[in-house]
Amino acid sequence: MSGLINGAGSRSGVIGTTELDYEEGEWTPAWTSTSATPSVVSMLGNYTRIGNICNFGCTLYTNGMSGTLTNAAYVTGLPFTSSANARDSAVVITTTFQVYFLSGRTFFGGEAVASDTKLFICQLGDDLLNTSITPAQLADTQCIFQVAGWYKIG
Repeated sequence: MSGLINGAGSRSGVIGTTELDYEEGEWTPAWTSTSATPSVVSMLGNYTRIGNICNFGCTLYTNGMSGTLTNAAYVTGLPFTSSANARDSAVVITTTFQVYFLSGRTFFGGEAVASDTKLFICQLGDDLLNTSITPAQLADTQCIFQVAGWYKIG
């Protein structure tokens, strides 16, 4: 990293005295729930940390879900513990193949769980209220969930 970023100096030590933490890497996401089990084929994740912000992405390949999802679904294994305020995050989720949304819900979303290394995954609609994902929505077909976002490190 070089140059100025809001008065912060470069890693070279030439400009300024403040250095931002910078790190890139891979992480292994996992899909968890207390009551349903997804049939996960593979999971891949990467991240970039700049200061106290972690930008991340991951892809989860599933072959449906068994059980009854009565509680929240999570993606676990984030590379750093999030801040105590879960609103210090933004998560976007896209899917491929067949996913059935509940009435009034049009997309998946989520947020970092406060002071943890997991993401809460839900479906959202125009009213911005969240609803848990159900196994029937995955229609017992292969789905690819692509998750991207950022969160503040605690």
